[in-house]
Parts: sequence; C-alpha cells; structure tokens
Amino acid sequence: MRILAFILSLAVLPTGLAGPEPCIAILGDVPLSTRTSNYIMDVVLDEVNHQVQGSSTIEWINRSPDSVHTARLYMYLNAFSSQETSYLRTGRGVGADQASDRAASDWGWIQILNPRQDSLSILDQNYISLDDGNEKDQSVLELVLEEAVASGDTLILSFDFEAKLPRIMARSGYAEHGFMHWVHWYPKLGVYEQDRSGNWGWNCHQFLPQMEFYGDHGNYEVTIDAPSKWTLGGSGCMSEIEGKAGRSQFRFLAHDVIDFGWVASPHLAVINHQWRDVHIRYLYPPAHTGHVDRLLQAATFGLDYMHEFVGPYPYANLTILDPPVYALRSGFMEYPTYITGGSFYAWPTQIRTIESLVLHEFAHQYFMQIVANNEKEEPWLDEGFVTYYEDRIMEAMLGEHSSLFDILGYHVSNSQFTRNEYVSIAETDTDPIATKSWEIDGPYKGIVYSKTATLLKTIDRYMGRDLFDRMMQSYFEQHKFSHPRGEDFLQILRQFFPEDNILTPNFEAFIKEAIYGTGTCDYSVEGFEQIEQENGYAQTVRLKGMGDLKMPVEVMISYEDGLDQIIVWDGQEQTHVIELFDNRKIRSVEIDPSRKN
Repeated sequence: MRILAFILSLAVLPTGLAGPEPCIAILGDVPLSTRTSNYIMDVVLDEVNHQVQGSSTIEWINRSPDSVHTARLYMYLNAFSSQETSYLRTGRGVGADQASDRAASDWGWIQILNPRQDSLSILDQNYISLDDGNEKDQSVLELVLEEAVASGDTLILSFDFEAKLPRIMARSGYAEHGFMHWVHWYPKLGVYEQDRSGNWGWNCHQFLPQMEFYGDHGNYEVTIDAPSKWTLGGSGCMSEIEGKAGRSQFRFLAHDVIDFGWVASPHLAVINHQWRDVHIRYLYPPAHTGHVDRLLQAATFGLDYMHEFVGPYPYANLTILDPPVYALRSGFMEYPTYITGGSFYAWPTQIRTIESLVLHEFAHQYFMQIVANNEKEEPWLDEGFVTYYEDRIMEAMLGEHSSLFDILGYHVSNSQFTRNEYVSIAETDTDPIATKSWEIDGPYKGIVYSKTATLLKTIDRYMGRDLFDRMMQSYFEQHKFSHPRGEDFLQILRQFFPEDNILTPNFEAFIKEAIYGTGTCDYSVEGFEQIEQENGYAQTVRLKGMGDLKMPVEVMISYEDGLDQIIVWDGQEQTHVIELFDNRKIRSVEIDPSRKN
C-alpha cells in the first residue's frame, strides 16, 4: 500500500516546459549551520573550450582560539592535469584507467589570479604537498595572509580564477555533445579544526586515490553566464535571467551546504516534481524518459523514509541528474542537494540497480552533507551508513527478499548483496573499517561500504529496530552540521545499547575488533553425540569459534518431538561443549537461527 500511495501521488510537469524552479531560499534566512565558509562566485562558461573564468569572494569566520596566518585551498581540478599528480600516478584513483594517451586538451586544471585579503593586499601563494611530498602535485594551495585573522574575526578572501575541465575523469569533466559536469571545480577552503591531539590547524589533504571530500557548511551564491537554450542544474535553487546574444545569467543559491556542483548541457530534458516542501528537479536525456517515473518514485520514497527514521530533510531543493550514456562516468555520485545516478535505455524493471543507486546517493545528503563527517579520514561514517540505509529503503520499497533482483525466479535483496560483498573478501586483503581512505589497500567498497553496513545491520538486530532507530535519530539530531568523528557515534551507541542484551558483556571488545581490527566471525557446529540411557539421552553438542571477532551467539537445539531450545553461548572460546540430559532426542543444532549476526 505504501508503494501504491507514492505511485498515485506522483505528479510531474511536462518535459522541458516547466522552466527553472522558483528560488525559494533567500540570503539572510534562519541558519541551520555555523556558516563558517561562504562563497560568492560569478563565472562565464566557455562552452567551446570547456572552461570558466570569473571571480570568487570567500567569507571565512575563524571559530578557533588561534590567530590564523595562512589559508589553504583545495584545487581539485589540478589532480587531472597530468599522470604525475598524486591522484593519478599510482593508478588507484577513480578514472586513472583513462589517464594514458590523452591529448593536451583532455586534461584539466585550475589557477588563482590576484588573490587579495580584504580587497587590498596581493597574497603570496604556494602549492604544498604535505601528505606525500610530491612536488608535481598542485591539489592544495596555501595563501600567506598579510594580516593574521584573530579568533572570532572574519577573513574576506577574493580572487579571480580560471578552470578547465578534463575529459570526464572521477565524475568531473566534459563529454560529447556539449555535456559538462562541473564538480569539485573551484578553489575551496579546507577545514580549520582541532585534531585528536588537541592541536588546531588546516585539515586540507591533497587529492589522493580513493579520497572523497570534506568542507565547512556555508552559503553559496553562484552566478553562471551560459547559453540561454542550455539546461543547467546543480546544488540549491536556480533562477534564470535571460540576457543578450543568446546568453543568460543562471543564479544558484545554496544554504548551509559544504560544496557546490553543477551540470550544463544543450541536450537534457527537465521534469519538476514536488514532495512536501521540497522541489525536485530531474534532469535526463530524452532517451531515458521510460525511467522517469521509476526514479522519481524511488527518490520520493527515500525522502519519506529518511524523514521518518532518521530526521527531516532540511533543504527546499533536490536536483537529480541521470546522465546520458556518453557521459556515464559523471554519474554515481553525491553533492549537496544534487545527486547523479546512472542508467541505460530500456533498463528492465526486474533489475532495480538504478533505483538502488539513486537511493544511495540521496542518503548521502544525511551523512556526507548534513552530518558532514570527514570523508577523507573516516569514510566509513558516510559510505557505510549510507549503504545500510540504501538497503533498508530498497527492501521497504520493493520487498525484503527481492529488492535488487527479481528476474526469472532469481531473487536477491540489497542486504544479501551487501553482506556477500563483505564476506567474499579474503582475510589477507582486509583492512579495519576505521582506516583513512587513501591508506586502504584491500577492496575499498567491500570494507568501507559493505563491512560497515553489515556491522550496522548486526547491531540493529541485536538492539532491535525501534531502539536502533531512536539511536540514529539522536545521532543525527545531536551531530547535524557539526563534523562528528567515529568516537561521537560510538558514544551514542554506548548510550543506547541495552544493559541486558546478550552482547553487552563483550560489547567493548566486539566493537573494538569490528571497527578497528580485521578479525572475522567464524562459528560452526562441529557435531553432536547422543547416548541412550535408561531414562533418557546423554547428549553432547560441540561448537567451534575460529575467528578473532568474538560475539555471543544463540544456539538453537531442535528435538525430534518438534520442540526447540535456545542456549546462549558467549562465543569467547575456540571450542565449546554443551552437555544435556533429556528424554527428548536432538534432531538438529543451528547457530544464530534468527540471523542476528
């Protein structure tokens, strides 16, 4: 009934006729965040050369007790300037397989011109590579300030800049037929914060393989001069003022976000849809018209589900891009209030991977964007949590046992797929969940996404769904817009975990190994023996625990008369023997019958 209600309530405007959405947000509204880093950018799109030129003004508030003498900026597009950059030279970065045999025009870059503090002083600028010492890497720029910014004061940093897209690499870039995806495309401040040792400084890593993103919340006001007949979309809400010579000013406002991304193309259709107070703008190639209802239904279901079980979606807008097949590498990613999927023409309805992808990227709005943990240093707090909720939403929407595939009698759920992705990892290839993104040597997705999601599902089943949901709602409410760390989640987990649970006595050791270790669970029933005596059966059940990840397990002993008995084993020993004397005969022994683990 829940799915049917969404299908019946889905109403869309005709393709391409609705025009830009109204700009709901206005500067000066009630802040959701600290608004530490705020951007005003005004750029002109050079659609022929895949470039922008323009200006940027950053207002940054020093919320530390320090006087700050430098500013550090991410310059991500320089990661795509040659094969010698830190992102590409190891061959492990997304898109590194496309780095060879590139023409000069296929590379990207970004540069700052005339940086000024408070509109007066020209600042010294130097590229730094503190993470790996690669002098050819220019993904972090340090500006030496003329005047230190005292605690509580505001830095006004302004400059001109030019940026050129590469041919699509790691989601950012240009493709055929005028398509351009502008993500991680502008000079962006790092985060000035306190590290675990209590020291304040810039958290502004180079762009390294497997790394994603981190930034402070703030307001973005971005004006883009682009062809009037083109379709633009991106973070926040958009308004268009048509000018002369076939060009328009596309103005975007995005509030309380950590980043800004956008797309421009002459060949995208647009559909507008409303969910509660949220305006959804869906961009897609006309050949994918058959997917529109499916993906809008998934998005609205996801909005409703996360609203109910985690917290309200606090923004007025959500933009979804289904990229054309020739720009498919721009898909599969999340940006503040803007997500990208990926599909093909005539995708079978029994294969639900396109819905799963949209829901995964949408769930990022809650963890990557609103909670905004450091994805570079603790990717599990985003990707793992998102995978857990992607699985839950898909199974609520499309069925617990067949949410991902339901074709020719073959059924696979999202949770089954996720669990298999984790347990298929060879023990020699694994890393702890709590590993910095660029230091993970094993299968990144299996560890960060799937192992974390499988752990969360295990905690969910031991705690019970209602209590788990209350815990996650508390985590979200306490830490939204605040950059929590793993310790913050574990503190909430300890606070909510029940005192009378079978996992409680070994909880700390279990969590330590599950998150910071590489141990695996490996419990088995070695067998059972029965000796018939005069007034019953002397029976011995032998259990074995071969893994390093120890946790209590329920053991179900089923008797031939149809009765079942549950015995809890703490799971700590390598071998465990249960001795029973009963007038009933054992039929079977099963570990963890309700699949809590």
